[in-house]
Amino acid sequence: MQTQNIFRVESQRELIKLIGSSYFIVLALANATGMLLNKTFGFFDFILLIAVALPPLINRNWFYQFFGFTNVLLWLLIMLVVLSKMQAMATTDFVIGFGLSLSAIAFGLILMYIGLPSKKAH
Repeated sequence: MQTQNIFRVESQRELIKLIGSSYFIVLALANATGMLLNKTFGFFDFILLIAVALPPLINRNWFYQFFGFTNVLLWLLIMLVVLSKMQAMATTDFVIGFGLSLSAIAFGLILMYIGLPSKKAH
């Protein structure tokens, strides 16, 4: 009896897509959890959860590129804000903000790269 692959991981490329998307899904879930605990969960948080779930659901290379590109731009902006407020922030806040920015930029670049057409031998 053959089992069906629930995550469609048939190649290393598909695994990288899943890992890159999972990072942003975990960030959105962490944000939603914090908002629920503070009783401030709103419409934007709901839209954010839907937006991060779209790349694995649509599963198109151009969408992975678009999602990765928008995340890289967004997190570059956040990193610049963190760097500009460096002296006003506590060291822990700075390290957490800078670390999240760098890791999100890295995963966004991974999604951009994985969205490129694969080089299959014909």
